[in-house]
Amino acid sequence: MISKSVYIGEKLRRLQRDRNVTNKELWQAFNVPHNEISRWRYMKDMKLSMAIEIAKYFGITLDEFVNYE
Repeated sequence: MISKSVYIGEKLRRLQRDRNVTNKELWQAFNVPHNEISRWRYMKDMKLSMAIEIAKYFGITLDEFVNYE
């Protein structure tokens, strides 16, 4: 079974791919250092508040972002 953190990182990668959103667009939208996006994608560090903002950015609910499909 895939771990929850790996799933969320994969979900972020999929959202970016499906909506043609680059890492650069994300770090500019969230005003974070460019390496922060990689940390999120590999789930090395993501606060709940940022997960909420990412979900809003992509127009999905937090549940859709963090829950298994």
